Amino acid sequence: MGRTSRGTHSSVPWRWFRDAVEAAELLSRGRTLVCVENSPDAVPLHLAELPAGGAYVFGNEAEGVSPEVLEMSHMKVTIPQSGGRRCINVSSTAAMVAWEIQRRRLKGE
Repeated sequence: MGRTSRGTHSSVPWRWFRDAVEAAELLSRGRTLVCVENSPDAVPLHLAELPAGGAYVFGNEAEGVSPEVLEMSHMKVTIPQSGGRRCINVSSTAAMVAWEIQRRRLKGE
């Protein structure tokens, strides 16, 4: 954790969970659980009404967000892509979502 986070693990609150469902159950208490996933019912990121204080779930590139966690989500968001493969590295995806949230804050949206 220390190497990957470049030391921020000591200044940013974080917690380890045994599985994703356990984490989603805790995160969804009092928050909107947003899954970032290429599902047919997902709203494109640029059109989504992103909730303030939402809890965002990102899956891995191979399997995405688990069906159990997708079922628990309050909304699903996707990043529109062209081409045949609809896959973006999870860290790149998280950066794009974080930037969109920040962009809207900066514009007062």
